[in-house]
Amino acid sequence: MESNALTTVFLPLSQFILMLWMGVNLTSHDFRRLSIQPKATLVGLGSQLLLLPLLGFAIAAVSGLAPALAIGVVVIAACPGGSMSNLFTLLAQGDIALSVTLTALSSVVTVFTIPVVINVATAQFMNQGTAIQLPLLSTILQIALITLLPIALGMTLKYVAPRRAQQTNRFLKWVAISNVIVVLAGMVVKEWESFPFYLSQVGGAIFALNLGAIVLGFAIATFSKLDPAETTSITLETGIQNVPLAITIASAPTLLNSSDIAIPAVFYGTVMLPLGALISRWFHYRNHARQAPTAMQGAGAASHPRDQIKISSKTPR
Repeated sequence: MESNALTTVFLPLSQFILMLWMGVNLTSHDFRRLSIQPKATLVGLGSQLLLLPLLGFAIAAVSGLAPALAIGVVVIAACPGGSMSNLFTLLAQGDIALSVTLTALSSVVTVFTIPVVINVATAQFMNQGTAIQLPLLSTILQIALITLLPIALGMTLKYVAPRRAQQTNRFLKWVAISNVIVVLAGMVVKEWESFPFYLSQVGGAIFALNLGAIVLGFAIATFSKLDPAETTSITLETGIQNVPLAITIASAPTLLNSSDIAIPAVFYGTVMLPLGALISRWFHYRNHARQAPTAMQGAGAASHPRDQIKISSKTPR
C-alpha cells in the first residue's frame, strides 16, 4: 500500500473531524464521570486499555503473521475507542454518557500508552537489527496533536458558542462518518489487486480481534454485574476502535511510516462497521425487550384500583 492523497490528505482530515466532533459533544462533566460511575468507568477503561492490547498481542503471536502485519494488529488494539462507538451505543440504547466518557478518557490515556505498546510490539515481532523504537516524548506530542487538539477545539467551541456548536454537531457527525467510509473504501479500491493476498494473510486475525474484543467487553461487563445499558456501552467501546488514528500512526512519515503496518487497521475498519452495526442492533432488541416488561408492570401498577383516585359515591343533591 503506497502513500497517496487518501493517506496524506483525507485520512488526517478524517481524524481531525472525528476528534472535533467528539469535542463538540463533550463537557468537563464527562471527565468527572469516574466519580459518578466509578465501577463502570474503571471496568470499561480496564477492558479497553489493558485487556484489549493483551488480546492483540496474543492474536498477533499465534497467527504467524509477518512482522509488519503483527505490529499493525497490536496498533489497532492499542488505539482508543472511536466516535463511531458513541453512535452505535446510541442506536443500541446503551449508556451514551458512559460511552462518551470512556471514549474521551481513553483518547487522553492512550496518548501515553500507544508509544509504549508500539515499542514493545516492534521489539517482540521484529528482528533486533530492524526493530523500530519510537522516541516517547515526540511520539506522545504528535499523537496529542492529532487527538487532543481537535477535542480541545470542539470543547472550546461548545463553551464559547453553544448554539453554533449545536448547529454544527449533526453536520460534523455525517462528514466524519462519510470521511471514514471514503478513506476505507478508497484504500480497498486502490489495493484491489493485492486485496485477496492481504485478506488471506491478515483477514482471520482481524476478524478474531474484532469479534474477540466484542466478546471480551461483554464478558468483563457481565462478570462485573453491570446493568444492561452499561454492558452495552463497554462492549461497543471495546469492539469499536479509532481506525483513522491507527492508520495515521502506522503511515505517518514522522511516526511508523509503514503502509504495511496500516493494512490491519484498514481491514479492521471494513470488518468493524458491519459487525458493530449488527451487534448494536442485537443490543437494541435485547435492551428494548428488557425495558418492555418493566414498562408494562409500571402501567399495570398505576391502573390498579387501589392506586386510582377515589371518587366520592355521593351524588349531588
